[in-house]
Amino acid sequence: MKNQTRSVAIAGNPNAGKTTLFNALVGARQKVANYPGVTVERKEANLRLPSGEVISVIDLPGCYSLVARSPEEQIAHDLLFGRIPSLQIPSVVVCVIDASNLERNLYLATQLLDQGIPLVIALNMMDLAAEKGTQVDPDGLAKTLGCPVIPTVGRKGVGVPQLLDAIQTKLEGNGSADGRMSPFIENLPDLLQEPVGHLARRLEGSVQFETKDRSRSEALWALLSNLNGDDPIHLPPFEIELTQGTIEEFNLKTGEMRKAESHARYSYIGRVIEEAKVTQGDAPHTLTERLDSFLLHPVAGPLILFLVFGFVFQSIYAWAGPLMDGVDALVGVVAAGADAILPESMFKSLIVDGIIAGVGNTIIFLPQILILFLFLGILEDSGYLARAAFMLDRLMSSVGLDGKSFVPLLSSFACAVPGIMATRTIPSRKDRLVTILVAPLMTCSARLPVYILVIGTVFEADRMVWGPLNLGGLVLLSLYLLGILGAIFVAFLLKKTLLKSPKPVLLLELPTYKLPSLKSIALLLWDRGLMFLRRAGTVILALTVVLWVLLTFPQDDSITDRFESQRSEVAASSELSEEEQAAAIEAIDGHEAEAQLKHSFGGQLGHLIEPIIAPLGFDWKMGIGIVASFAAREVFVSTMGVIYGIGGEVDENSTSLRDALQSETRPGTIQRLYTPLVGLSLLIFYAYACQCMSTLAIVRRETLSWRWPLFMFGYMTVLAWVCSFVVYQGGRMLGYE
Repeated sequence: MKNQTRSVAIAGNPNAGKTTLFNALVGARQKVANYPGVTVERKEANLRLPSGEVISVIDLPGCYSLVARSPEEQIAHDLLFGRIPSLQIPSVVVCVIDASNLERNLYLATQLLDQGIPLVIALNMMDLAAEKGTQVDPDGLAKTLGCPVIPTVGRKGVGVPQLLDAIQTKLEGNGSADGRMSPFIENLPDLLQEPVGHLARRLEGSVQFETKDRSRSEALWALLSNLNGDDPIHLPPFEIELTQGTIEEFNLKTGEMRKAESHARYSYIGRVIEEAKVTQGDAPHTLTERLDSFLLHPVAGPLILFLVFGFVFQSIYAWAGPLMDGVDALVGVVAAGADAILPESMFKSLIVDGIIAGVGNTIIFLPQILILFLFLGILEDSGYLARAAFMLDRLMSSVGLDGKSFVPLLSSFACAVPGIMATRTIPSRKDRLVTILVAPLMTCSARLPVYILVIGTVFEADRMVWGPLNLGGLVLLSLYLLGILGAIFVAFLLKKTLLKSPKPVLLLELPTYKLPSLKSIALLLWDRGLMFLRRAGTVILALTVVLWVLLTFPQDDSITDRFESQRSEVAASSELSEEEQAAAIEAIDGHEAEAQLKHSFGGQLGHLIEPIIAPLGFDWKMGIGIVASFAAREVFVSTMGVIYGIGGEVDENSTSLRDALQSETRPGTIQRLYTPLVGLSLLIFYAYACQCMSTLAIVRRETLSWRWPLFMFGYMTVLAWVCSFVVYQGGRMLGYE
């Protein structure tokens, strides 16, 4: 135990520059994981001090208070109190404070001092404080608080060496506290004084505390935190029982206790600021205020917001396109190389058609993920993202969602995978879950190949119907609107039933505008890219192999022999040119693939589900396409090409595939199968169905359970079936067959 690496925790408010300072301390040598049992991220890295000692540095989740109102604040308190079994209690805590907003940031710092843990304060953003006219004497503040105070500018690396020296000095004192009782804990308001003392004495009978004020601070924290509800605190059963008993005995109400504690703490902070001779800035027109007068204007603000996110949205499409093509080409090169090296066998088919193709369908989304988080990083680091959430809160709250749900839902128009990953900024667990569950209803780019193929097949897509808008564009726009309306309906329903919770109240601080840290953004992109590849890769790889087995087995040797004989006849023919022979063999390959697919488990499954999908106007061939497109929605296009024996590469613009679909008739009739009504039913099914294993894999990783991805798959499948049924059967009743 003596050789165990000591740890230092970095704590602070959101937007105080905590992560920027963490990056300045440790650079790229950080590991990213989740805290046990939750999706709250834990960043950790080893750091060598000037003395040569290697310590572990942990970046705690940003929080405003240790009184647990969110998973992040719960994690911060649990780590500091040693309630996370796999993590040791930090030897020292560095509290990062925004010097330009001293009063608000000292709230958390004084709570940390209440715990009696060794504390070093990093007085960050000193340059912004100077611009605002705020003057802080670090030595005076250190004397008043009783802990070291180091002035820093994290994004420039100013003060980092001095901060390391202060950490080392604190550790050389064996991480001991300063030995005096916190003035705030000693002089609590009347409403809390007796209950806290009563609960502290009862806790001391069951738990061994290092100091008396540690038991009082634990008692205060327990009384103020949530014991039940959406995000209850984690306490041993006996402590919950003692706390509830105290609340009942003194007839206490959580809201009144929090109000009394908050007023008393801010009064105490005011005395600290006065005693430390801090001069608060009163510059009348700071840059932030001038920008906010324009960016938060009732008329100009929403317009600018629309333009900003319109640019982000368009960039995810436009910039990612060439990069995604490059990734696709790279996957094609790897597949071609494996195809050339490996001998003909089932193993080769597994590697080329299964694993490489399946993984390729996943990593092709990496450019979209990186571009999305590039913009999110810039917007968040600059301070604009908080203002976007503020402006959109009224709109989102109308369906029971948090204003912070806007960005994940917007990014889901490009791909639901990065959109779901972006829900981590939403504080409430239930609001986070609702956003995750409706994000796939946004029309992602993977649906477009299916939409374009079906629209071009069953509608006169080029016919002008409304000004410059043709019929194809109108149908496509309608599908986007259907996705939005579906998400609004489902979110409203979930908030009223399964995930019922009070209407969210948006509590956020509008930070000072500042230039983004390029280093922090680069590290963010690196972390998110690796996280996506690691988290999605394992589940997707397994599901890809399962799909390959379904569409490959069982093999019928008689089918292989029959088509091999046809190939031999073509190769032996002297009447055909080399080009004609190649075209004929390609057509034979396509027909063989069609025959084997019909015989496969996937083909049998298509026949099996035909009675279920027939009321929607679909046949068994569409059933195979729907099953195969679970790998990725756009796989529907290539699967239909295989089913209809279209040789070579096919895409949504392939004339041969469209001709094959248009000429398809219902068995035993001359009636066309792909009518506008069937096409519309198929489009609506894809608008609402969860045909994407990448999305389910990410939901599994984000929720740490199969319960929610299975629920998502179930409700979206039912919603898609019901809506398609209503459209198809309703259309037939109206005579639109």
